Amino acid sequence: TTTPVIDTVKTESSTTLNQTSISNTPILGRKFEDLLTLTPGVAITQGPDGDEINFAGQRGIFNNVSLDGGDYNNGFFGEQAGGQRAAIDITLDAVKEFQVVATGANAEFGRTAGGVINVITKSGTNDVHGSAFYFQRLEALSSNTSDGKPLDNFRREQFGATVGGPIKKDRVFYFLAFEQILENL
Repeated sequence: TTTPVIDTVKTESSTTLNQTSISNTPILGRKFEDLLTLTPGVAITQGPDGDEINFAGQRGIFNNVSLDGGDYNNGFFGEQAGGQRAAIDITLDAVKEFQVVATGANAEFGRTAGGVINVITKSGTNDVHGSAFYFQRLEALSSNTSDGKPLDNFRREQFGATVGGPIKKDRVFYFLAFEQILENL
């Protein structure tokens, strides 16, 4: 056996999760943003426009969120420039790799004084493959709220599926992902 080589020139504080880690990590609600909190120095707080991602105490507007190398910051809702949160949620089953750079990002990421979130999605292969999931939370299996009130008629169902494969072998592939949440809060 060999010992792992220590990278003495790396100055960033980062975490990279592969597909196995992503699929085996229990996450309530199955939002890929919840994987952020696995990196030291990262917190999700309540901001003026909803949840805000904070890296080492920096405001959310200094972050950069990218999806497959493209800009994935939330400009649609008229927020300030920057990655306070992702533009839309993508299903966790479509995420292949998830990288979080909390501090000390290299110049390759650019335009960020806060943290960097880099999400890589799955793609099709030469073999047809897919997955399906169904999660359900019911009133009978839930406790009362923190102030002692019962959850009357509480129901939450979350389900989805993915499928990928070849269009033309070794040349062109497809990958589709779907997720839906039905809930009565």
